[in-house]
Amino acid sequence: MVSSSINDIILKFQLLKDEILLMKQDIKELQENIVKLNNKMGRFYDLIDGVMGDFKKFGVVRA
Repeated sequence: MVSSSINDIILKFQLLKDEILLMKQDIKELQENIVKLNNKMGRFYDLIDGVMGDFKKFGVVRA
């Protein structure tokens, strides 16, 4: 009886460990995606700055 309960507890801990490992992988992927998005947004803002500079140069937009 006690052995069965201990085995159940061990199994539940193993399942929790597996879930934690999956969550760690998901978090790592999320961090990588955030870095990629940050890089893309940086390039986007650089492009917009260039376009706005051109607009200002031709008097389309006033500073």
